Amino acid sequence: MEESIQLLRKTIELSEDTDSDLPSYLSRLASNLGSRFAILGHIEDLEEGIRLGRQAITTSRISEVQRATLYNKLAALLHQRFVEGGTLFDIDEAIKLTATGVSLASEQDPPRGIYAFELGGHYLEKYARTRDDDVVMDAMRGYKIAIDQPSGQIRQRISASAMAM
Repeated sequence: MEESIQLLRKTIELSEDTDSDLPSYLSRLASNLGSRFAILGHIEDLEEGIRLGRQAITTSRISEVQRATLYNKLAALLHQRFVEGGTLFDIDEAIKLTATGVSLASEQDPPRGIYAFELGGHYLEKYARTRDDDVVMDAMRGYKIAIDQPSGQIRQRISASAMAM
């Protein structure tokens, strides 16, 4: 993982701002830092990952499909920070980003089901802290989208069905 992080840092450093692959490099580095945080527990890694995830999204010239993926990756990092003691703002932002990713992805886009499943998970994590019954209903709506996703992975659809029960 360390090699990958260093290689991505160097790649980003050498990339032009107009490089069409820059958002992907930034997002991959952000995800790797989130993974390293999960292993080592250094909050600086998670914070840098969130900052880089935001930077990836604001980089120009990304398609809606790519934007949906970047939103979902940043949302995962915000979810991680929320679980580690972050604020409701973190999970609310994760929910907003993931919901936007679901809406950007077409019904023929297989990741749409994954995004919807993750959306349900974000809502359930929020419910665990707030005990707001309306949040559970929002989670069920996310899982329903995942279940109904025609191009979704069977395993994802089965998991969404189990969560919705």
